[in-house]
Amino acid sequence: MEYIRKGRSKNTLEFEVKLIIKNFSHIGSSKKEARENSTKAIHSYKQQKKVLTAALDFIRFAKEKHQIKTLENLNNSIYKSYIGEQSKKGLKNGSIVDLETCLQLFQFALTRNYKNRGKTKPIFFYGRLVKKEKSTVVDRSISYEDYILIRDTVSKRVSLAVFLMFEFGLRLKEVSNIKVKHFDLKNNQIYIPAGEGAGVTKGGRYRVIPLESDKDIKLILNIADKAENDKVIEISYETIRKSVRNAYNKARISSCDKGCHRFRHSFARNRFKMYLSRINEPINHINDLLTKLDFEMKNSNSRYFYCKEGGLIQIVQLANKVLDELGHTKSEPLEKSIRRDLYLVYLAGTKL
Repeated sequence: MEYIRKGRSKNTLEFEVKLIIKNFSHIGSSKKEARENSTKAIHSYKQQKKVLTAALDFIRFAKEKHQIKTLENLNNSIYKSYIGEQSKKGLKNGSIVDLETCLQLFQFALTRNYKNRGKTKPIFFYGRLVKKEKSTVVDRSISYEDYILIRDTVSKRVSLAVFLMFEFGLRLKEVSNIKVKHFDLKNNQIYIPAGEGAGVTKGGRYRVIPLESDKDIKLILNIADKAENDKVIEISYETIRKSVRNAYNKARISSCDKGCHRFRHSFARNRFKMYLSRINEPINHINDLLTKLDFEMKNSNSRYFYCKEGGLIQIVQLANKVLDELGHTKSEPLEKSIRRDLYLVYLAGTKL
């Protein structure tokens, strides 16, 4: 634990904030274990940067508008004033929700830091001022025909990246960081063990994705002559992102959503359909169960949906299997439960 040295610099508060957030960051450690132990922390560099940016902007506002001298001067009135100022600037509700999430994490970091130092903690965050609006369920998947159009329009390296996102649900940054050793072709799977995910997967999480494909992965990825620690594709994620966006325009695919995440949504729905097709039940019966599950999910407000009906349990288990392959490891111990928000985002509306 690093502590703050007293000084006269006008940037002392900013430096103190940076150090507090640095000490609060557990990058590379398991987010799942932290959640199970009720331990709050920052688990990725991206999240760390967002929290730091929000916290520094908040502190500068508090210094300029409310003349605070130390972090102990922070209070809920200053916080309300700051959020109100962001709203006046035209910041949309969704952006304010994200901002409040970052400042909530800053409050957790501040509380832990002052507790460790045996000092009275300053409290500015008593709860969200802006609630997240319920979004309409939208199928963001891309058709196989459009996927082929995009893959054939981009360069060979970007084409391989698109292949990995569509066929195996890898995130954009995962595609640019995944290594040859993560392709366990003997067991026909992508395998990133716990402790080796830092810098590859989101939050450094472990990942297991069965390679349920009739394609020759070694030949397609051209990894036969590469060393284990070599990246599968030497390319930056920004290059992939820009190339895919340009490919939408070149291939004249009409869509407002030109992001790479659409390939991941396609993987989720295609994999879910594949698992559902293996259920030894009439298709009409399976579709009726899916319709019922969608209805119950949309009309629930809890984080987890707990399945009580026998017919739905198998559907929920298969959905959980897909979410696990996407890298959303299930933290709930009950086999009959599922993260409601993830189901609605990736799988709602699926039919055979």
